[in-house]
Amino acid sequence: METKIQKINEIFQSGRHKQAITDIQTLIEESSADNEVFKAYNCLGQYLNLMGQHNEAVEAWINALKLLEDNAGGVEKFNEGQLVEWINISIVLARIMYRQGREGSGVSHKFNSVCYTASKMSESEEEEWKKERFQAAVKYYKQVIDKIPQGASETKIKIRTELAQALFTSGNFDEAVQIYEEAFNNDGDPTWLYKAADCSWQQEKKEQAYTRLQQLITTDPTFADAYQLCATYFTEKNDTTQADEYTRRYKFYSWVPKFCRHIEYNEDNVLLLETIQSDKALECIETTLTEDTSKRSTEFLASICYHHYHGAVENKAFQVLEQRGIASEGDEREFIGSLLMHLIKKHQSICTIKGAASALAGMKYDELFDILANLLPQDLNICFPMHIPNALGKLGDRRAIPLLIKMIEEPTDTQNDNSDSSDDFLLSGGSSRLIVECCLALSSFSDDEKVKEVLLNGINKEEIREACFAVLAVCTEEKKYFDELEKILTDGNTLDYMVIEYLQNNVNKSQQVENLLKLNEALLIKKQQKDNVDTD
Repeated sequence: METKIQKINEIFQSGRHKQAITDIQTLIEESSADNEVFKAYNCLGQYLNLMGQHNEAVEAWINALKLLEDNAGGVEKFNEGQLVEWINISIVLARIMYRQGREGSGVSHKFNSVCYTASKMSESEEEEWKKERFQAAVKYYKQVIDKIPQGASETKIKIRTELAQALFTSGNFDEAVQIYEEAFNNDGDPTWLYKAADCSWQQEKKEQAYTRLQQLITTDPTFADAYQLCATYFTEKNDTTQADEYTRRYKFYSWVPKFCRHIEYNEDNVLLLETIQSDKALECIETTLTEDTSKRSTEFLASICYHHYHGAVENKAFQVLEQRGIASEGDEREFIGSLLMHLIKKHQSICTIKGAASALAGMKYDELFDILANLLPQDLNICFPMHIPNALGKLGDRRAIPLLIKMIEEPTDTQNDNSDSSDDFLLSGGSSRLIVECCLALSSFSDDEKVKEVLLNGINKEEIREACFAVLAVCTEEKKYFDELEKILTDGNTLDYMVIEYLQNNVNKSQQVENLLKLNEALLIKKQQKDNVDTD
């Protein structure tokens, strides 16, 4: 059974999803008398769930549980291996049921995409369906809690808190509160106090909720949501003074990220935050935050990057952080570096990774290389590139040379030709962009013989021809390479936008670079004028 399932898994992982599902269903039919056929049902559930067929997946997993129980003669007769299988499948069922209850029957998750379809149920039928899903989730959570082995205490706590959330959502507040209070006593996480307070609030036990919120604020004065609920509490009591103060604190603490340790709640910082959130944000960075080199100022800059302020504001914040990091040493340098590393690891946007990686590369931050090496093959999204090759070139670590060359010579295959999935459409063209960027990044290592060889070979490959000519031209200053780029332009073809950006960054190195840029600009203007005439 294991060998057959493994072969079918290979088919599924190759992208031939429909064939794999058909094969696993055939295996189930042919192995109905096999005591391990539950493994095939479990596998079928996983496939169907990944394909967004959640109801069918649930049915397969329920069949797997039933077969497990029937074969053993009941849960109490499970051996250790059977118990682990039963627990894992039950937890998956609980989580899927809970998610379906939250999202409704018209939502499905296919690989990395969320799909929406109109529900075929009436509003009342939909609500009843959600209620049944929540009840089923609670059932499966409860049935495994007492069966989790004693040595897996962390797993048991995690499942109990998931159960509490399912109880809360389904309106079983008293049971949920009991679990949240136990969880707080176990690990002291103030989140459990907030959830317990929320349960009391939902039950209209407002005074009890307020008491719990005060306990929470004493435990963690930065817990933003506690201030928001307190503001609502005082608003309902018509105490506008208290409501306004709690609202002010909520707005402050909900903006300041948890990784900040030097931004305290005081009048100066509140006013500074108000300026950052206004149309004077860029001016604030260029003056107040640039002139103030304290850790508080550095954390404000990192917070701006964390919240992904688009365009000039975010770019300036990263620029100041990079300059500050380059100029610093010792503990101060490590402080700035750790903030930027945190932005990469806990990012809210790919743009944040791009900015933080570039800033750390400018700092020549040693710990960055391993992060970039891991991110390089993932940098395939053509709409939201991370520009990892640029960061590797900027970092200047010679360990990047084989990584960049491998990416050029062995391009990442974004989609299997036999795949029946259309989920990778955002990656279309991403591989080509990445290869060109890798060629341009090699300019930082142009003194390496292998790099020269790769670039010279690259001029014979259409996809990277321009990029290789550009790097060779800038790095060697040999006329023949400039002539090749000029020929591309005189033939009426503008240069690739990435090549143009590379030349612009090196415009001070040669008059020939400036001439190429002028030729390209003139050609762009000519084409635009022609397009305007054709439009008229």
